[in-house]
Amino acid sequence: RHGNFKNNQVVLPLLSHLFMVNQANKVSLGENIRQTYEAALALMKNWKTSRFEPFTGKFMCEVEEGTWPILFLYSKEDKLMPWRYVEYVANLLSKKRTVSTKMFEGSGHVAHYKHHPEIYETQITTFLNSLK
Repeated sequence: RHGNFKNNQVVLPLLSHLFMVNQANKVSLGENIRQTYEAALALMKNWKTSRFEPFTGKFMCEVEEGTWPILFLYSKEDKLMPWRYVEYVANLLSKKRTVSTKMFEGSGHVAHYKHHPEIYETQITTFLNSLK
């Protein structure tokens, strides 16, 4: 039992997000429940040491000091990650590193490859080749 784990305002949205992303990607209900349960256990285990780490966008803009290139793949149809926020983060990061972006049409959160496999593969290949 994890009686000290009281940060539901953070944990429940994270677990809900995982569940919704899996559902959007047609993960079976049983597998989705299993993955969400495992994520909950991992969050409870790691919460004490990592609860003060900022979330991705804030972390990338304010904490991380990396200068390696980065690729953002996103769309206006993503209901979980607003495209304007992705562009905001990409713009801030472009001041200190090489940033590549690709806005997809008609694909939701983490579903770009499923809907646009050729374009997705081209973006990944082009980005990786730019690192050579």
